[in-house]
Order: sequence, then C-alpha cells, then structure tokens
Amino acid sequence: MRRAEGVDAATSDAWPQDYRDLLRLWLTHGTARMRFATLVKLAGHARHEVARQLLAELLRTGWVEIEEHRVGGTWNAAWVQFVDADGLRPIAGLSDRTSSLRELEQSKAHTLHAPTLAAIRSDIERLRVPLATRRMKLLIALDRWIGERRFGTRRDFALYVTGDTKGIPDSDWTWLEGELDLEDDHGIRRHIPHALMRAPWRLHGAGLIDLRAVPDSIGLSPRTLAAVERIEGHIECWCIIENRTLFDRVTEVYGDRNAVLWVPGNPPLWWKQAIATLLMRCPAPARIACDPDPAGIQIAGAVGNLWQQAGQPWLSWGMNAESLQSLPVHRALTDQDDVILEGLRTVELHADLARAVDWMRTRRLKGEQEGLTLQMLELQWS
Repeated sequence: MRRAEGVDAATSDAWPQDYRDLLRLWLTHGTARMRFATLVKLAGHARHEVARQLLAELLRTGWVEIEEHRVGGTWNAAWVQFVDADGLRPIAGLSDRTSSLRELEQSKAHTLHAPTLAAIRSDIERLRVPLATRRMKLLIALDRWIGERRFGTRRDFALYVTGDTKGIPDSDWTWLEGELDLEDDHGIRRHIPHALMRAPWRLHGAGLIDLRAVPDSIGLSPRTLAAVERIEGHIECWCIIENRTLFDRVTEVYGDRNAVLWVPGNPPLWWKQAIATLLMRCPAPARIACDPDPAGIQIAGAVGNLWQQAGQPWLSWGMNAESLQSLPVHRALTDQDDVILEGLRTVELHADLARAVDWMRTRRLKGEQEGLTLQMLELQWS
C-alpha cells in the first residue's frame, strides 16, 4: 500500500484545468474505491498520461492510497482508495456530498403533481447521491413545466431548467426519453415546432401559401411564418384556443372567416415571435379561450399582451365566472394552482378574468375547456 502521511490541500490551487476535469469525471462516475485500470479507462486514450500524472499527484498530496499487487517481479497499481472524496469535490468543481445530501432530502420532500412523474421518483432515489440530486431537480422542474402548461423544444426546456440551452447532458435526455413520452405528453419537442392554424388567407413571401384550401388546420414552422411579407384576406377576429379538442371544433365553425390559432400552453418565444409577425400583417381584435383555471388565466394574459403591444383589443372567451360556474365538472385547486394565483395578484387583469380568479379563490375549484360547448362560445361571440 502506498500513501502519503497527510493531505496537502493547498497545492491543489496550482493544479491545471485538465487535472480538475478528469478528477470531476472520476468523482462523478466512480466510488471511493476503484480499480486503477477503471480510472485509466474512464480517462480514455487521449488522457492516458494525464491520468497517470494526476494519480501520482493525488498520491503525493495524500488524497488517495494506492494498493499494489506483485505480478512476477513487478509491483503494479491495482486499486485506488480516495481518502477524502468529499473534500476533493469542491476542488473538481462539484458540490460537496453534505450539500448534495441536503439538496436530495429537500427534493424528496417536494410534492410532484404530474402522475407520470411520481412513478419514476423511487428509481431516482436509488441512484448515487450526485446523480440522484441532479435528476430530482430535473424532475421537479419538469413538474413545474407541466403545471405551467409550457410547450417548446428541448432547448427551450433546458433554458427553463438550467438557464442554458445546452445545460442538460445527453445522458439525462436519454434517461427522460426512456421513462416518459416527452413530446406527446409533456410538450418537449426534439424537432422543429409548428404553429397550428386555420384562416381564409393567402400568405405571400418567397412564394405563395393558400390557406383557403385547408379544411381543418395546418402547421407552419417559425421560419415559414417569419418569411410572410403580406397577408391577402379579411378576417373579423382572431380566435386563440388552448385546448386541442376545442381548437379542432372551432376551426370547423369559424375558420372559414376568422383566423383560428392553437396556443401550445404557456406560449414559448418562437410562437410569440411568429404570431407577432402575422398580427402585424393582419391586425384584428382577438378572443382568447384557455382553460378556466389559474394557468389558463396566466396564458390568456401572455397571449393578450401580444395584441396589447400591437395596439389591438382582446377579450377572454369562455373564461369568465359565469362560464366557469356553468361547467358540468369542476376540479379542486392544487398547490401549483395556488402558486400561480399568488403570482396573479400583481398582474392587472381584464375585469372578466379578475372575477373568474375571485370565483376560483372563493370556491377552491377550477375548470377545463373540455367542458365548454360551442353553444357557450357562440353566446359569448355575439
């Protein structure tokens, strides 16, 4: 067994970055006791010499003990024991284990509202502490994303979670894909998103797109919509619908004389930019129909802000207290709803939406658009 007499932490200040990068890899993927060959293999061929230099430095400064086995007449390194792996973590740019354990315990106490996420929680808790902590944070952020009804690309989600569009490692994406249907169930798309709509328009840009030939709805990419230079065709109003089932019904009834648009939950930046371009080409008032619940109120306000910025009026549609009261089914408010309601206290709402918020707060209930009928919307249309 080879070892130093004590740990010399001060000399680590002078370690080069490639030492710290490799050390972070070892501490993240390994245990306190590892085979020497495993550490060298993790480093890879390109960093073979760096691995040997780092191990020699770790041994000299007392951070590791190396167990050697005699093969023939030669002593060879067989096992490496990290004397104080937790103490090395900050040097490698990792959080210390105590902090990670505390974060993991806090994450375990967090209530997940999405049923699809609760099922994989127990599997995460069996992982190594650093990995379990990171993935629990990811799961909690995904729960918020779902609760706020957000929709976007992988980069949108990574930016939402980490503040960096590339902040989620590939290994975590692979794990999420293996556990969940990210695209269909949770609105996180791998590929180019599309804005769904129906309108009596001819879109002029580099070419011509005649939407009048579409009997139901069509999806157009952000680049396609950004290239629209002129819109030919008159509409009375924009109809913005959050619920897909209701959107499909409304396109049939109103799409031949109005622009009917699906808003994918809490509108992502690409959607807002694309719709702002269309609105500039074809200004008209809007009716916005989202779920009559706290998140729906929040979404309606975000969409309505586009019309406000364009100097066009907008009103909610099927979201007032009377519509909410008349729904056949109501659901209880959740903790996430309460968080959103608290945030709405500082937002200036249209009078009808403000009354709907008061109704929800008083009765502790909410609704969803599946309960709305076209007849209810027809009455409010006039």
